[in-house]
Amino acid sequence: MRLADPNQLDAVVNQLRGCDAGSYMNVVPLAHLFRTIQGVVSSTRLLLGCLAAVALLVAAAGVSNSLLMAVTERTREIGVLRALGASRGQIFRLFWLETLGMCLAEPLPASSRRSSLRDWWNLAPIPLTLCSDRTVDSLARSIVITCLACALIIGSAAGLLPAWRAGLLSPSEAMRRGGCG
Repeated sequence: MRLADPNQLDAVVNQLRGCDAGSYMNVVPLAHLFRTIQGVVSSTRLLLGCLAAVALLVAAAGVSNSLLMAVTERTREIGVLRALGASRGQIFRLFWLETLGMCLAEPLPASSRRSSLRDWWNLAPIPLTLCSDRTVDSLARSIVITCLACALIIGSAAGLLPAWRAGLLSPSEAMRRGGCG
């Protein structure tokens, strides 16, 4: 049923629900259906966003824990480097670059196991029905670039504390403690 005046929607729905045929038909205005679908979609987006946030926190904790263990295991080497004249900034930079390498090295082998990354990057564009002006190729590229950028940002933030702790070690303390922490 199409209304000439959309402002009369609630009155017409109440009239249809009140008639004798109301027990055999379910009157649901299309606008209400759209609002319900929008509510489900926004709830799903919120749930997926929360899951992504939890996954990012777990990944950051894993990176930070790995680097803290690396600092603990290499305490003696850090002491030797400091005794040979390496500055705190150089030690910090060494562990921070290790963090970046770790964050970039993990996603790339996972994508190359499924198919060659070069072949995937050169996919022929296939138009999406939901996105009128974007293609699968450009969407996939933007997702990969966004994921790598997020991995670098989150990994860099997670690696700051271990790199800072490594830079603060004094040579004598590091040589005394050795690799046992």
